[in-house]
Amino acid sequence: MISPYQIGAQHIAQSAISPAVVDFVQLATSAENLELALEEVTVGERSSLANRSIVDSNLRQRFGVIVVAIQRQDRSMEFNPEPDASILAGDTLVVLGRSESLKRLEVEAGS
Repeated sequence: MISPYQIGAQHIAQSAISPAVVDFVQLATSAENLELALEEVTVGERSSLANRSIVDSNLRQRFGVIVVAIQRQDRSMEFNPEPDASILAGDTLVVLGRSESLKRLEVEAGS
């Protein structure tokens, strides 16, 4: 169950502890700044990204995205993954980037 009180309390606490982080997330993902989005992209079986590391897949260079986390098929979440972290088919990448870059990445991940 999602509690709006708990979400509000966490947001207030985060604002007090790390105001620059909260400002960044709000700016980066607000409706006024549609340049950046935080999205999830699932890697398909036939994708060229499957069974490669983050660094070997050249996500930053090819798509200009930042991998924030990888959610594995067992639902475990690997935050701030190392460059040598493997991307497996069925993984969901949580990425930050421009909308057009994310669309291109979604096509590549689904291939």
